[in-house]
Amino acid sequence: MAVLARLRCALVYSVYCYSFYKPKNQVIHQSLIAHNSHFVTLLIDSRELILKFLLKAVTFYLLTTSIVLANTQFNKVGEARMEYLFWDVYDAVLFTSSGNYSAGTHPIKFKLTYLRDFEAKEIVKATNEQWEHIGKKELADKYDSKLLSIWPDIRQGDSLTLVTNEQGMSTFYHNDEKIGEINEPQFSSDFLAIWLDEKTSEPKLRKQLLGN
Repeated sequence: MAVLARLRCALVYSVYCYSFYKPKNQVIHQSLIAHNSHFVTLLIDSRELILKFLLKAVTFYLLTTSIVLANTQFNKVGEARMEYLFWDVYDAVLFTSSGNYSAGTHPIKFKLTYLRDFEAKEIVKATNEQWEHIGKKELADKYDSKLLSIWPDIRQGDSLTLVTNEQGMSTFYHNDEKIGEINEPQFSSDFLAIWLDEKTSEPKLRKQLLGN
């Protein structure tokens, strides 16, 4: 994600440079046109070609990098069903590239397939309650608004998936469509701790997710 962010900045900077220098090039064109209009036309055309090449190169790199990330080979570590009283709530599946999990492992894919309808605010509230349970109450204030802005209301059969890159940066998907990012490496560990921390409220579910 850090690489992609830098490339996006480079792209924006290239466009900025283009817009910044364009007026100067127009002045050059106006001042020299009387002397050598053919030369100035070639100068302007060269500038346009260079900019197009840079934009295409950056765009190609972004696209191919995204494809590589999207095609990361994940292997299942474990799966479990969350139940509450008489209701089935969701099915959870944990993936890593190796098929094994240890704290700090990346990249990771964690998929929740919901078996009931939930509003986004209900999911965020449950997340905050679980953070409080494992002793991370401060995370509720830190991420509450951000998660509400990313997560949609859920219908039965919908999925929410967390995917991390090698640096631990998080991307969320709703039914396999990207819906938002949290570019803080610690977030993914804190989020997964709800299910994988030893203090989780669902130790049986944790054991199944870890493949035990």
